[in-house]
Amino acid sequence: RTPEAARIYHEGMAPRILLTNEPRPRGQEELLRLGIRYPDSQELSLQILDALRVPRDAIVTIPDRADSTRAEMQIVSRFLASRSVRTLIIVTSKAHTTRAHKILTAGLGPQVHVIMHPVAADPFDPGRWWKDRTDSKPVLWEYQALAEVCPHAADGISDRIAATGLVERFESGLVEPGDFFAQLSRTLEL
Repeated sequence: RTPEAARIYHEGMAPRILLTNEPRPRGQEELLRLGIRYPDSQELSLQILDALRVPRDAIVTIPDRADSTRAEMQIVSRFLASRSVRTLIIVTSKAHTTRAHKILTAGLGPQVHVIMHPVAADPFDPGRWWKDRTDSKPVLWEYQALAEVCPHAADGISDRIAATGLVERFESGLVEPGDFFAQLSRTLEL
């Protein structure tokens, strides 16, 4: 994501790059207690941006750590509250764009136009994800996580899906995995 953000910056699509921060990896606290310095995700991103010649004054950092897309949206929303940002380009993986867009647009409101920009070099293929285990894992994770942004009550989702006969058609091989998830998205209005 960071090299893609640098590319967008250098192409003049964004005047600044906003870096959020992720939780520290497990074990990092112990290393810090032992006096061993281990760079976090934000520090690594700063090093990459520096190597890609993005001026430091074009980089804005938020030190708060977010452990989910929703938490990241809340942190960014608080940060932007006192600033006049009208457009935010979100650089993320191809598989994550749908859910991230839903969470960010809902949380940031109509005053901030959110543009999703999947990483160009991301090898994820939305037309064949079910044939590649590396691609299927993030898709299944994203669909599970989409439940939190589904406009329907959790207890009504099963009935809504059952009424379509979609699962039965999928299980009998009448619906390809890609079509299954596309129809499931429409059914649940995701």
